[in-house]
Amino acid sequence: MAPNGFALIVTLSLMILLTVIAVGLLTLSSISLRGSTTQSAQATARANARMALIMAIGELQKSTGPDQRVTMTSSLRTGAEPVNSNWTGVTDVSPSALTPDAKSAQISWLVSGDKPDPVKTLTRSTQMNQGDALKLATFNTSSTTTADLLAPVVNVTQGNNKGRFAWWIGDEGTKARVDIAKPQAVPASDRERLASSQSALEGGFSKLGGNWSKLAPAPVGSIDKTALISMQTAWPACECHHRWHESRSFPDL
Repeated sequence: MAPNGFALIVTLSLMILLTVIAVGLLTLSSISLRGSTTQSAQATARANARMALIMAIGELQKSTGPDQRVTMTSSLRTGAEPVNSNWTGVTDVSPSALTPDAKSAQISWLVSGDKPDPVKTLTRSTQMNQGDALKLATFNTSSTTTADLLAPVVNVTQGNNKGRFAWWIGDEGTKARVDIAKPQAVPASDRERLASSQSALEGGFSKLGGNWSKLAPAPVGSIDKTALISMQTAWPACECHHRWHESRSFPDL
């Protein structure tokens, strides 16, 4: 004969086991739900980024496609000092579009937003539906200070889904190359002499002092600038990351 209370103990044990199983299933379902939500958000973010890229390329082709177009940075414009000095502008220099007053020239800015103005102060967005600009990157303006690169935000709504994106196109043509070696080398042939006369000149970055001296063409310990496949490889060597808007390497194009 079974001891008294054995059935009660078995029943309680089964109830505890079922409770543990139920809690485990709930935890698993919540993890799966959070994972699917995260994947959906990532897919939406990628779609917005892809659309921003397509729009940027389309605007670049439309604005700079004709031969009678020149680009410049907003820091070169006349009038009020631009807050966003690294925006790229495109202007029409065909005879019919020229104006006697540079201030009245029509400039298309290669940046997102409706009628972007580099003089306007933008408010960085930190949360959804806040601010009118997104931070695309942070660059060192000196060895100790940084500045955010902001672009006007574009809101996207599809049903209950909401998103935001921004894009900006930098002008690589205004930057000096750091990967040009032996600027004073004597060409060995007429072909090399002709090629040298049509090539970019070494910018003399070593004259800036500090770690920039490593870019000098001759001293022992200098950097082989032809090996600088990108500015990311140059930054650790010469700590020139705060010159991002002024310097570049050929493969960066």
